[in-house]
Amino acid sequence: MALPGRAPLARQRSAHPATCRCLRPDDTVAAVAGSLSRPGLLTLAHRGVLTVEDVPELSARIVEVLRPALEHGTIGITAAAGAESRPAGARMVFIARDCPSSSVRTKKCRCTPAQRARYLARIPQWLLDRVDLFVRQVTVAEPDPSLPSLESLRDSVARARERARYRWGAAPEPGAAIDYIQAVAGLPANAVRELDEAIRDGRITPRMAARCLRLAWHVPTWTAGRTRTSPISG
Repeated sequence: MALPGRAPLARQRSAHPATCRCLRPDDTVAAVAGSLSRPGLLTLAHRGVLTVEDVPELSARIVEVLRPALEHGTIGITAAAGAESRPAGARMVFIARDCPSSSVRTKKCRCTPAQRARYLARIPQWLLDRVDLFVRQVTVAEPDPSLPSLESLRDSVARARERARYRWGAAPEPGAAIDYIQAVAGLPANAVRELDEAIRDGRITPRMAARCLRLAWHVPTWTAGRTRTSPISG
């Protein structure tokens, strides 16, 4: 599950280069948040990727530490010696198994539907509201050598941002918040009918709907040529 921050990320330079970091349930709050003398995982992953493993197993304290990073792209450090705000604008990839038995293959799981539901319910709703993509992985496969390299993906992102500048006049901030009511203003009713119905039925929140619009905005940037078109077509 890929999670960009909700508000524009802090743009100050970090002393630590963008990189990939991993957060596990046995990590301490100090290791995740850091201290005045040492950066934590959130700061070390700034402008990079932070993989968060076994999300239902995370303690409530760790989950709350992630909130300001997701919402503002920064994290505050407070101690007797003073206070400091540090950048924490990482792309987050959340990983969660379906059940507490940790069975890799679904057929081997002996958990009841109620047990699986209770296990996944440990993930707070506010965190799910900040997820852009949900991907279900049900098999274990060998690494695919045909997958693009990190370098080629980096080049693709750069080209996409350039197309965004051409199409919209500026490259959108990766974590910029989208207000659903403002985003749908002026759009044809049939373009957002399914989102409106899902909100009325309680299946998704307006925040989730706004993230669907964010994806609709970005897909043409990745795939289309240099054409000034509406981000959503109905």
